[in-house]
Amino acid sequence: MAVILVAGISILFIVTTSQFSSPVGACDPNWSSREGHCYRLFTSQLTWQNAILTCRTNSATLVDIADQRENEFVHGLIKNNKNTWLGGNDGDREGSWVWSGGLLSWNYANWKAGQPDDSNSEDCLMMYPENGEWNDLKCSETLMFVCERHTPVGACDPNWSSREGHCYRLFTSQLTWQNAILTCRTNSATLVDIADQRENEFVHGLIKNNKNTWLGGNDGDREGSWVWSGGLLSWNYANWKAGQPDDSNSEDCLMMYPENGEWNDLKCSETLMFVCERHIIACKNGSYGVYCNETCGHCRDQNCHTVNGTCLSGCKPGYYGSQCKTCVLKVFAFEATSLVIREGTPVDIKLFFISTREYKFQWFHADYEVTNASTRYKMVMSKTDNGTSISTLHIAKALQRDEGHWKIKVISSGTYVARNLSLNVIPRLGLMMEPMFDFSVEEGEQLTIHCTIQNPESLVNIENGSLVLTKEGINLTPSSSTQLSMTWYKGTSVVDDSGVYTCLYTTYPDPVSVSVYATVIAQEQKRCKNEYSEGILWNTTLASTTKEEPCPSHQKGIATRKCNLEGVWEPPNLINCTTETFLNASSQLDTILEDGITDPEKTSKTIDNTLQVMNNLTSSTPELSAGDLRSSIDILEKIVNVTNSSRTNIAKEVFFSVVDNMLSSNNSKSWNAVSEQTEKDASSLLKSIDRLSEVVIQNDNINATRFTGSNFELTINKTKIDETGIRFPGIISKDVSKEPDVFSTFFELEKQERRMDKAMSYVAVIYKNIADILPSSSERPDDTEESSQRKAFVNSRVLSLSTQANIGPLNPPLNLTFQNIQTNNLSGMLTLCVSWNFTINKWSEQGCKLVKRDTKGTVCECNHLTNFAILMRPYSEKSEDEHFLKTMSLVGVVLSIVFVAMTFIIYILTWRFIKSDQNIMMLNLCASLVLAYVVFISSVEQTDNEGLCVAITAVLHYLFLVTFFNMLGMGIYYFMSITVTYYAMYVANNFKSKSRIHWFLVGTWGIPLAL
Repeated sequence: MAVILVAGISILFIVTTSQFSSPVGACDPNWSSREGHCYRLFTSQLTWQNAILTCRTNSATLVDIADQRENEFVHGLIKNNKNTWLGGNDGDREGSWVWSGGLLSWNYANWKAGQPDDSNSEDCLMMYPENGEWNDLKCSETLMFVCERHTPVGACDPNWSSREGHCYRLFTSQLTWQNAILTCRTNSATLVDIADQRENEFVHGLIKNNKNTWLGGNDGDREGSWVWSGGLLSWNYANWKAGQPDDSNSEDCLMMYPENGEWNDLKCSETLMFVCERHIIACKNGSYGVYCNETCGHCRDQNCHTVNGTCLSGCKPGYYGSQCKTCVLKVFAFEATSLVIREGTPVDIKLFFISTREYKFQWFHADYEVTNASTRYKMVMSKTDNGTSISTLHIAKALQRDEGHWKIKVISSGTYVARNLSLNVIPRLGLMMEPMFDFSVEEGEQLTIHCTIQNPESLVNIENGSLVLTKEGINLTPSSSTQLSMTWYKGTSVVDDSGVYTCLYTTYPDPVSVSVYATVIAQEQKRCKNEYSEGILWNTTLASTTKEEPCPSHQKGIATRKCNLEGVWEPPNLINCTTETFLNASSQLDTILEDGITDPEKTSKTIDNTLQVMNNLTSSTPELSAGDLRSSIDILEKIVNVTNSSRTNIAKEVFFSVVDNMLSSNNSKSWNAVSEQTEKDASSLLKSIDRLSEVVIQNDNINATRFTGSNFELTINKTKIDETGIRFPGIISKDVSKEPDVFSTFFELEKQERRMDKAMSYVAVIYKNIADILPSSSERPDDTEESSQRKAFVNSRVLSLSTQANIGPLNPPLNLTFQNIQTNNLSGMLTLCVSWNFTINKWSEQGCKLVKRDTKGTVCECNHLTNFAILMRPYSEKSEDEHFLKTMSLVGVVLSIVFVAMTFIIYILTWRFIKSDQNIMMLNLCASLVLAYVVFISSVEQTDNEGLCVAITAVLHYLFLVTFFNMLGMGIYYFMSITVTYYAMYVANNFKSKSRIHWFLVGTWGIPLAL
């Protein structure tokens, strides 16, 4: 006998009666009713997981589909809409689909042909609105979804009869006993179990005047041991017909006669009508079941469904399943090395836990997620021998901003656990000496040094310490001191007082000290006298030294000034002096980058505030200082880095406005200072615009954008470049006269031969006045001393074009027309079409050629995309003749290759007549020469890539060495064979008697390799 016993009800109940304001047993407005269930289509588009959460907040689950009829009903709800999430998922094990409700078995499917295919990790179930068929899809996609509720407990649905907390319904369709159980299940019920004579009479009343009917009894496990299929009711009552049960012909299932309500055993494969039963009695909080004798699992609010124990408001963290009885995550401890730490010291935060399923974890600080993109935090996983997992966040050097609330969240199988702790970071000891920087005093003047503790709170839990001042390691006796400061002075200084003075705190655990070098200037030594310049008092300084002083009061940083050998001050260098607002903005961006913060709200707010502040400052300041200009470049680069890592949307127009302000001609002097004193220059702005453009145009849904500023114009748009070309600016620059012979500056990219699948975004830019501040160096190595006496310069506006995808070499090429900025005094100047190479940070002629030029303008063609301009370079007769020299060299090399190749071919054709060791060496010589010449003419101009250039040089060096050793080997061979004397004739004959060509070949090809 093979009969499956079914125990329990397998449809998920989600709601309680207190959550409904509608009549008991009915569905809420906007919900559709079907056979004891309520359904609703939500048209907002969410991920599969968020759809589940939304259903939960509506006391429901994502819909589970039991059979074709329910599938048709749900299809009717979504018809004329869009693709819709269902409750199926195979995320735990590929191909093992389950319903998210947790109790309904996967007994029905309606897959589209060829599905599911798990393409690209598709683990969630959706339905097509056209035909109700199913497909698997990535759970991160956003779709509409259908939620499902069971009708509230407390009353019976239409077509069901109520009795003492139970609902009953006669199904007149005739099924086998097993299929009757399955049908009851899909109706949130069981095949009827009968407890006593009164219930038997009630059920008999339902089936009277009908046919034989299945009940829930079965003795399939052991003959004669009858049980009820519901699994909870004991077999304490029976109403057998006389002589029954007789187990005739393996009769293991229970039926009732409609005439008198008596029972009989029958083969389970027979088909009869059947009665289903639901339980609706209300148990007290914390219990469920027919007799309320079952305890609810780890439900979030302790309440569960009174019939099947389903948790109504979800599980407590760490538990899984409809009844929340499966422990997924168990946490043992969440702790830090110490909750009170000193700034600059390391700290580890650890979570000890066990997970029975796959998991992922998230770290948060001050409610913002910290990711592996951080340069300060290191997140690692480890496991102990007993299986305990340890998630560790390591901070190598704690900072003040690490203080506060830390949280870890471990997620597994739809549930999670979270733990919190707070760190208190004691600030690092701050000492300040006065003077702050190395200083000089004249011999005989008073020498005074003052040391102060800037932050007394840093000395928490530090005992028995004091400030100490030393000179070259020797303690000095202070003239006066307190707990937080000390002063040492000497009334009359001497030269021997020169040296390093250091201030420290004796018992501080992590040694902190500050030092200055004091110079006592002898009477005969040259010096620069006190002078007030650029808002700074420059104190007396020894000749040939550099003096440091704090920046002017409105700026932060360190200013420097050189006192030359003659004791004369040189101009001050304020490149490191920056407005405090810029420093604060840069610090906030550093925090995001160093801490790996990718929260869109946090990053977007920080970037937008920073850009707004920069726009206000750069637009309201007539001339930016060199320090502010350098800081602005750094900030824009950091903004692009943050945008690139977090994919944050920024206010592009404000970004472009800041760049426009920085490019103002009013800042030319500051740009020159930045270029001369730092590694930054105006090309940094080109790179920032290019990098931001790369980020912006990766979004397929970008809107056309146009920015028109005083100093540059920009367009972001889309086109299908195999159908439509690009011209920018559109027609003609507005500042160009209408005379037909006057050039305007623009580029035109004709439609490309390469086929494109879709429209592609592009960014086009024209920089109007950047020529004066861009570097004019190029990669040409042939500048002579004579030509370098005249300065090269950019003689046009700069054009730029970048596209969403790399489209390779352009065919046809990009046409660029430039109006010359300077039209006079160009004699002796060479016009070059150039593009900016960010790798070498110079102008490059690679890929561009001159088409037309005159005094008013220039036309170029380029086969790639980047930033383009016209470079005027001093004319050099030597460099002009170089073209002819290159041509002559090329012709000579080609002729050599031809004749060497002819020699090689002749030897091969006549080989059987001239076969000898000497001729084998001759063929090797020809081969090495041809190889060397071919490498030379094919790669001699490849100077862009330094690594490739080195490799080619090495190959040429090797091949020419092989040529030399082949010639040397042939000489040795001829010497040994011909020119030896009679005395050595025996040796020569012996030498020729055996072939030693293999030793010669190993030497000629191997020795150069070793060299």
